[in-house]
Amino acid sequence: MLQLQENFLLGIHSLLLNRYAAAERRFLFEYTEKEEDFFNSISNPEVRQNLLSLFEEVTTNDLKYGKEESRWHFALQPDGALVIQFLAASQYARLNKEQGTGSTSIRHRAEKSGAVLEIYQQPEYYYLSKL
Repeated sequence: MLQLQENFLLGIHSLLLNRYAAAERRFLFEYTEKEEDFFNSISNPEVRQNLLSLFEEVTTNDLKYGKEESRWHFALQPDGALVIQFLAASQYARLNKEQGTGSTSIRHRAEKSGAVLEIYQQPEYYYLSKL
């Protein structure tokens, strides 16, 4: 957990990489220094914990329903919104028309962090604003 304190986004990357490696899945985590600085500027421990839980829930869903390579791409928008593009081979969206427990948990974590979350599928995007 020390790595999470020193560099929050790199720490998240390391934790998720371990989970994907244990599942023998290829995992790409793409961000620039701008997104890294954004995450490191979050000093509220509750917001950090909720974001970590949000990413862990997305990972759990992907490891449960996905296959092959997963790609996460972070992009900080000029208006301060964070767009997380998540690409993975999965039939989850087609199999489940209603929001599942995982999606509800992801939305709840974002709201507890003070963010507004919009989820777009095919490809899957998580749009966090007002974070």
